[in-house]
Amino acid sequence: PPHSAPQPGMMRSSIPSTAATAFIPERKPHPGGWLWGEMFKLRNVVLVLLVAQTTSIVLLMRYSRTVVRPLDAGPMYLASAAVFLAEAAKLPCCLYMVARVGGGCRGFVELLQSEVLNQPGETLKCAVPALAYTVQGNLLFAALSNLDPPTYQITYQTKTLFTAVFSRMMLGRRLAHSQWLALFLLFLGTVLVSDLKEARHRARAGGGKPLLGFAAVLGAAVLSSLSSVYFERMLKKPARSAMADRAGLWLRNVQLGTFALPLAGLTMVWNDGLQLRSYGLLHGFDGVVWLVVLLNGCGGVLVAP
Repeated sequence: PPHSAPQPGMMRSSIPSTAATAFIPERKPHPGGWLWGEMFKLRNVVLVLLVAQTTSIVLLMRYSRTVVRPLDAGPMYLASAAVFLAEAAKLPCCLYMVARVGGGCRGFVELLQSEVLNQPGETLKCAVPALAYTVQGNLLFAALSNLDPPTYQITYQTKTLFTAVFSRMMLGRRLAHSQWLALFLLFLGTVLVSDLKEARHRARAGGGKPLLGFAAVLGAAVLSSLSSVYFERMLKKPARSAMADRAGLWLRNVQLGTFALPLAGLTMVWNDGLQLRSYGLLHGFDGVVWLVVLLNGCGGVLVAP
């Protein structure tokens, strides 16, 4: 009944439920909780992995190209084969991520059909950065075969200046005078700390050619900057659907891989066909070389998140 007395053993609370929560003590967050949360955000984890990948791959590539091999071991492994295998490892990862964003096989097929097959013009535009990335990958091996890692790393930072120049030319991006001054000082510092005579002495001691190494690393820096800015320009175009927008970067990587993989294969056959026929694709590959291939493939995947 509406006005019946409360039953024995039961008490009616006179405090409204909303007010009762005010008496519950508030849980204070752990002082280090915010710090741990920031440290384990995806972008921070990816940044740490990129730093580790960038620094370690230079040392490993240099070691793999200059390590003393037994006389009966045959020729060194093919740098073009390492570039080809890195592209072969990267493409399946991008395809998997497109399928994951698409929600399964059906969404995967729809995305590829609508964004890749039904837009041949946009897909063909990816051939430009694909060619640049392929040549760049081979130039980096040539540079590290003829330069020591510090000289290589410092010289390769000139890509920051080239990126700014290409961004101004292709994207219309304006930089302040102080930013241009900072880039110029970076380039000037690169020139000043690059001791060409000492690099030539170290390179000759190791059987390298420093001028060829400098030309290769500068060419790689220009191609890296050009392809990055061109790729950014392509990504700025609006997607045709929300799903395509979420998978945009992965789809572009699939389009890049569609051209980069056969281009890397053709480069390998054209430049190293004789050794390829005589010794095979994987001749000279050891644990260090496979780690270089893995890190090269991961470098292209890590920038996507």
